Amino acid sequence: MTYSKNRMKLIIICGIVLMVAIISTVDITVLINQGQVNPLSPDTITIQDTQRVTVAADFHNSMVVTSDGSLWAWGWNEFGHLGDGTTRNRHRPVRVLDSVVSVSPMLYYTMAIRADNSLWAWGVNANGIFGDGTTTDHRRPAHVIDGVIAVSTSSHVMVIRSDNSLWTWGGNRRGQIGNNTTINQYEPVHIMDDVVAISAGSGFSMAVKSDESLWGWGWNEFGQLGDGTTINRYSPVHIMNDVVYVYAGIRHTVVITADGNLWAWGENAYGQLGDGTTINRYAPIHILDDVVTVSADSRHTMAIKSGGSLWAWGANSNGGLGDGTTINKYTPVHIMDDVVAVSTGNGYTLAVKSDGTLWACAY
Repeated sequence: MTYSKNRMKLIIICGIVLMVAIISTVDITVLINQGQVNPLSPDTITIQDTQRVTVAADFHNSMVVTSDGSLWAWGWNEFGHLGDGTTRNRHRPVRVLDSVVSVSPMLYYTMAIRADNSLWAWGVNANGIFGDGTTTDHRRPAHVIDGVIAVSTSSHVMVIRSDNSLWTWGGNRRGQIGNNTTINQYEPVHIMDDVVAISAGSGFSMAVKSDESLWGWGWNEFGQLGDGTTINRYSPVHIMNDVVYVYAGIRHTVVITADGNLWAWGENAYGQLGDGTTINRYAPIHILDDVVTVSADSRHTMAIKSGGSLWAWGANSNGGLGDGTTINKYTPVHIMDDVVAVSTGNGYTLAVKSDGTLWACAY
């Protein structure tokens, strides 16, 4: 998940098992495919008297934050990561928490920020991922820390606090915490100040400071840090300037600069960088102009241009690009217009149009 203080107004995180369609300003229709529901014969779930604020989905569970701040969850729940106090799978939304402003679900755990800027966590607490100094699992939301304005989650956690300081904790095998060690951290560690945007990739971290400088650290086997090398970095290194938005995928990174240019680097086996090749890139390369937001999965990338046009490239074997084919695309292709937000999952894409409808493709 990516947070940008300057650009992000709507956060949508998607996985491979969720299709969502907004049918009005007060009703939410959810199409679930977890083996029980045929995606061609969708199941309809309605949450009354609310407007969608955030839709979030991981591989096997899904979350909705409604306009009244209530958090709803459903799907796979073997490890209690829905937060309803049980380990029962849920095929309809259950109410989990109130006064929520954003949520970030991962495969085995979930984190949410409440309106008072407190951070809460539940599910599996492997490698100290909750940041509470323990490895104790929780089936209901448990308080972590206060004063949080943004969170980005992966095998580790990144948060921006209200003073714009960056703190990290959790898994650290590849130095993704940024404290010059590879030791897992069970409590928050201060990394840097003046941070306005963050994105936690798979084993690496990216952060933008208030001066629009981009910094990266952690796993770098595919050049995903963008420092011109494939050397893992155990503390922040400067990458480039004039960055206003960053999105870390699994093994590649995309950023938007102040002039609206989109730059990418890292793994490119499926054309997910969009430069017309399948060559990994170890430093930023220019891809597209006039971009306002971008989302990247492990194998494909989606971008919205200033006029609302949606563009896609990368792996497409599941039809996740939405161009009506299953052919990989190595340069950006136009998908649709009037789009205001986009999010990518594992071979899957969600896009929100200006009329409030949410469109899904693949699986």
